[in-house]
Amino acid sequence: MKRWHWALIAAVTLLLALAAARQLFAVQIAEAAFKRAVADNVGRDPSAALPDGLHIYICGSGSPARSRPRGPLPRRTGGRARLPV
Repeated sequence: MKRWHWALIAAVTLLLALAAARQLFAVQIAEAAFKRAVADNVGRDPSAALPDGLHIYICGSGSPARSRPRGPLPRRTGGRARLPV
């Protein structure tokens, strides 16, 4: 076989091994990422640098929404009206 055949076989084998390792260790990777995110963010007060006054945090305010021409999704925002899709 030519040299590039071996290189291609090695690249495909490496990609398959990486994909298998990702599937095999997906839970451990997710747990490690979650623990790191928690450790980085617990105890932080993002509003500490803000001046005195009323400050509101709105979580998830961007969803569920469609593109601007169609407007919001009525079934997911509590409305009963059905818009044409």
